Amino acid sequence: GQITANDAARIMEKAKEADNRYALPDDKPSLRILVKGKAVVSEEAAEVFANSNIKLFVRLQAPGDIAKQLYMPQEKEDYIKQNNPEFNQLKSDLGMELN
Repeated sequence: GQITANDAARIMEKAKEADNRYALPDDKPSLRILVKGKAVVSEEAAEVFANSNIKLFVRLQAPGDIAKQLYMPQEKEDYIKQNNPEFNQLKSDLGMELN
């Protein structure tokens, strides 16, 4: 999902709390943040991280490169048709009607 500025602020608060419990002199948890899974860091969240003096490593993607979540049956069928040419042949061979 998307990491908002509020999410980033909450992440930094928890990391700074961890500094007090686990930090070694040169190794503070608040300097390294790991986000698991697929995430989009909003520009505002990136600013929160930058203002906290952490190093933020991101892989940039153009907005069109981000996979769209398919919800509707027609969207799913269209996706299958475009990415699996054999689907149309199977549909024809079996005489399938999809609605």
